[in-house]
Formats: sequence, C-alpha cells, structure tokens
Amino acid sequence: MMNSRSPIFSIIVVTIIGVTLSLLAFFLLQKMETERDLADFKINTEQHADLVRHRLLGTIETVKSIAALYAASDQVNRKEFAKFIDIEMQGMVGIQAIEWIPRVKARQREEFETLARNEGLVDFRFTEKNSQGEIVTAARRDSYFPVYFVEPLKGNETALGFDLASNPTRLEALNRARDTGLRQATARITLVQEAGEQYGILVFQPVYRGAEIPETVTEKRQQLSGFALGVFRIGDIIGAESEKLKHNATEIFVFDGAAPLGQQLLFPAQSSYQSPGELAQKVCQITPLMVGGRSWQLMHCQSGQTTSYLANHATSSLALFAGLLTTILMALYLRRLANQRMITQGMLVRLEASEARFSALAMASPVAIYIKDLNGRFLLASQAYQDWYGIQGEVKGKTVYDFFPKADADIYSAQDREVIKSASPRQWEVDMPSSSGKRMSVLAVKFPIYGHGGEMSGIGGINLDLTERKEAVAQVIQATKLATLGEMATSVAHELNQPLNVIRMASGNVQRKLRKGNVDTEYLLGKLERIAAQTERAASIITHMRMFGRKADDSPSQIHPCDMMEGALDLMGEQLRLEEIEVRVGARPEHCPLILGHQVQLEQAILTLLTNARYAILSHDDLNEKWIRLAVEITGPESVQIIVEDNGGGIPDKVIERIFEPFYTTKEIGKGTGLGLSVSYGIIREMGGSIEAGNGAQGARFTITLPIVDAASETG
Repeated sequence: MMNSRSPIFSIIVVTIIGVTLSLLAFFLLQKMETERDLADFKINTEQHADLVRHRLLGTIETVKSIAALYAASDQVNRKEFAKFIDIEMQGMVGIQAIEWIPRVKARQREEFETLARNEGLVDFRFTEKNSQGEIVTAARRDSYFPVYFVEPLKGNETALGFDLASNPTRLEALNRARDTGLRQATARITLVQEAGEQYGILVFQPVYRGAEIPETVTEKRQQLSGFALGVFRIGDIIGAESEKLKHNATEIFVFDGAAPLGQQLLFPAQSSYQSPGELAQKVCQITPLMVGGRSWQLMHCQSGQTTSYLANHATSSLALFAGLLTTILMALYLRRLANQRMITQGMLVRLEASEARFSALAMASPVAIYIKDLNGRFLLASQAYQDWYGIQGEVKGKTVYDFFPKADADIYSAQDREVIKSASPRQWEVDMPSSSGKRMSVLAVKFPIYGHGGEMSGIGGINLDLTERKEAVAQVIQATKLATLGEMATSVAHELNQPLNVIRMASGNVQRKLRKGNVDTEYLLGKLERIAAQTERAASIITHMRMFGRKADDSPSQIHPCDMMEGALDLMGEQLRLEEIEVRVGARPEHCPLILGHQVQLEQAILTLLTNARYAILSHDDLNEKWIRLAVEITGPESVQIIVEDNGGGIPDKVIERIFEPFYTTKEIGKGTGLGLSVSYGIIREMGGSIEAGNGAQGARFTITLPIVDAASETG
C-alpha cells in the first residue's frame, strides 16, 4: 500500500515546488525586464533629445548670422544675400526659407516695390491674406514688414512680398523681438508656402541701426531697420533625427507651453493628444526647450502599441514556460519511472529466460556460433565451434590466441578489428585448422552486436563449413575439363600427328642415305636436329594436356591472360585450322598485366568459349567465311578484358537470359552437358571478375573482365 502511494506523493511534491519556483522566477525576471526597459528608454530618449536640441537650436542660430550680416552693412543686395544664404544653409535640415524683412514706412512702399521689380521680380508687390485665405495686395497701413529677400526663392515664391504685420500671430512675435532685442519665435503657424500637413514657426532676429542694441524700448522702436527671419518646418527638424532613436515603441511629441490650450501641439501635426496633460497616463521622458522666447516641451513616450508583451518580457515568459514544462516533464518522468521499474522487473525475468533459450539453441546448432566482447574475449561458443576446432575446457573469457596458432589468430583478430572499425557485417573465406588435423574451408561471417543504448558492445560470428561444397565444385570443374579434353581429342590428335609425320619422314630419309653409303655429316645432323625439335613439340603438347587434365591447386597465383589465350590456342588451334576456321588473334599488349587466379581454370573457360564458337560456326553451312576473334585488351588501370567473338549468327535473346544456367544447352542431346558456360561463370566470379554474353555484328561476343594485380608487369 505504501509503495503505490509513494510515486503519487512524489509527483505532487515535485509539481508544487516546480510551479512555485517557476512563478517566483517569472515575477522577478519580469520586474528586472521592466526596469531594464525603462532604463534603456531613458538613456535612448535623452540621447535623442540632445540630438534634437542640437539640431533645432543650431538651425535657428542661422538667423543670427543673417542679422550680423545686416548689422555689418547697410547695403546688402539681392545677389549677396543669396550667396551668403547658400553657404549658411549647407547641411541644414528643416529650414524652409531665410528672409530679410525690412521696416517700410507707408511713404516708402512704392519705392521698395519699384526697386524689386527693377531687380527682375516683375510681379512684386506687398501682399496679405484676406478672410478667405487668398493672397491679395496689402492694405494701406503706417508701416509694413514685407518679405523682401527670400532664399531659396524656388518653392517660396508665394511668400515674397507678404507683409508679416498683416497677421496677428506673426505681428505679435515681431513686436516682441523688436522690443526685447532678442530672437523671438511665433506660435505654431501654417506657412504661406506650406504644401503638406506640418506646422511651422517663424523666428525673428531684430536688426537696429548702429552697432549696438538700443537700451530703451522707445529707442529700439525708433532705430529698428528690420528683421532677419528664419522659416522653419518643425516636422522636418524632428524627423531628421527620428531614425537615430534606438528604442522602439516610442512616440515623439513637441508642445508649446506658451500657446493657449488647443494650439500647443507642434509635432506631430495630426494627433489625438493636444497638450502634455493628456499624456499623463503614459510613461514619458520630458525635455524642456527654450526656442525664441517660448517654452517648449519635447516628450518621448512609450507607446506600447508596436511591441507585444512577449517582445518586452521574452526572458520572463520563457522562464515561466521552461519552468512549467520542466515541472510537467519531471512529473511525467517520475510517473514513467515508476511504470518502468515494474516493466524492467518483468523484462529481466523474460531476458533471463531468453538468454537460456538462446544459449541452448547456440549450443545445439550444427554450425559454429560464437560471441565476443570488443576485446576479443569469448562470451559464448557453440558446441559445434568447440568440436570443429578441438577446443577443450572453458571458453568464456579466453581469446583465439588460446586455441589457434598465432599466425591464424592474428588473421582472426584483424577481422574482428575490421568489423569494429566499419561497424558493419563482413565475411571471408578462410582455411582454419580442425580437430582432425586437416584444414577446413570456412565461410566466416562476423557482425557487430549493439547494446540497449545503441552502442556497440561486442561481435557475433557464424562459421559455415564449405569444405564439401568446394570439393564438389572442384569435381564439377574437373569433370568439365575432362569433357573438354574429350571434345578436343581430334584437335590434339592432329596437333600430335604433324610432328610425328615430320619425324617419320626425316628418319626415312636418313635410312635411305645410309643404305646407299652416302653419309653426309651435315645432312645427318640437320635431320637429327629436326627430329629433336618435333619431339620437343610433341612432348610440349602432351605436357600441356597432362597439366590441363590435373586437378587445380587450391591457392591462386599470378598469371598472364595473354599466356592463357595462347595456351588455349595450342590445344585447339590445329583443329580449327583443319575445319577452315580462321583464328583472328588481336595484337598482344606491350605490357600484358598480371591477374590472380588458376591457369588451368582460365584456359578451361577460354576453351569453352572457343568450342562453343566452333559449334555455332559449323552449324551454319552457308557462311562464305568462318572466323573466331580472340583478343586481350587493357580497359583501364584496374581491369583487363579477354574477348571471344565469332560470326556464327549470334545468340537469341531468350537464350542470353539463361545462357549461364547449369545444364542449360542449345546443343543436340549427347553433344553438350550444359555445364561449360555455368562452370566458366563460376571460375571467373571466383577470380573477382565477370563474364558477359552478347551479340556483335555477325555473331556472339563473350567478354571476360578481370581485375589487374600488377599493371606494370611484363611476360617473360
């Protein structure tokens, strides 16, 4: 009862602790994120405010330069003004125009208008706006303050000649500047030349006659010459620095504290907020600015609209999610652990039973089965393994060096290392010592064994006894060779008959000479040398036949395919000549490469192909010429080909598919066993090569491809 409640109690405790810690971490991180975000906001907005202040005040400072120009010279013409302004405005942003506003008395109006027209402004006149907002000729008044010089002229043509005294807002700032002697800015206005939707301001810098600013208001009014005027677009000045604001989700507002309610907003031109008090619910950083005698407020406020909650609190949200997820996973893990414990106990029982069954199966298996660890120590060896190799006593924990000669054990250990390195199954044909004292031919199959975690834990092996099978194959090959010899009996008889005839004729000639008493030593020596040469040729043919008829050695050796081709022709060439079949032998390669195999077996395969070609040619009576082509060709650095081709009409497609099957033949009963090509196929495969059947231009074409052992070797 206690055991069943224990896992549930652990899950509940872990869940409570995990949720508590997750929430605590969440709230602490959230507070830190909020404080960090506020600190970043403050630093970034202060930096941006400094940039805006520098840009705004630096731009307005341009007006002071114009005032200094007029204070230094009473005679500034329009060209000089344009050149000076062009230099001053370089790099400035937000300046709509720089203007010179002279003080013009009523009696001087006509003089100023005429002078401007003579300077090329043919339509110049003093203007003002009527109640409908239209530009009309200025009404008569005691004094005028027209826009007389303006740069740049392009885009500001409408402002040229506009009397600033005709507008109350402009006149109020103008009078303040006149009476204080200081730069003064207007409240927000819509510029005469405004084509967009942003507010502008005018900044007046009074210019008096003489070098000094008069002390009294009366003197200032009397000595006033005019105003240097800057026309500024607030949106352009603020917007020029907005791209440098690093903190996202920030809104920028500029308010004029000296303006009445409803007219305090300077930037942006369109907003639902019209005064600083309406932003009391937002987190804002306020920077005061003094611009032309007016108190402005630059406000950076967190909008909270462009970023999501997750963007501002990613770390705390991630911590909460990770904590809750970890808690859930821990609870599930504990639950699974309890279940796994019960499952493991059941699996252990079943595993022990399975191991017992496997051991019993392996011990009773008729093939040699074994398992080793990665160090080559036996963990299990079947009874067949022990019986085959005469192993006595305990096998477990020992290695192959305890049971086999060192030379053999080195080979088996190298195979183990190859399986471990490649992590894949491997197989070899090896000769192993047996309990009988004779070596047995074995197919050794080795494969990696993996543990529960997927890592390699050992090596398994199965040995199959191939001794009887290889002996049976050798017997089939031997029988096929004898059958081939039988088929070549006529050819061999012709080969032997020729040197015997020469010997008979030479000895008869010698006998006749001796009976006549006409003994010529040189003549006799010549005949005896000819008899000896023909005797050696006959002996060579007989030796070749005896060698061909013997059983092949088990171990392959390095041989030249060119020699094998010539050896086959020695046995069968005379028979082909007597049957008027031309043998077209390809040019011997300059460097005939070495291959690995059995000389007699390769000759047997070539003889089988020559015999089949002969049979195909002789089965056609209508051939004008009869030929067999035999060639050795080097196809690359790694392989060599032996080609046998004839003009016997070719192989039907349905026959090609089965041509290498055992006991399949197209010859008449009693004229073929159906094993020749099948055995040849096995011989070539045993040498690591391939044999292909196909059709050439006039008959069958067989291609034997074999791997080269040493491409640089030459025949002796």
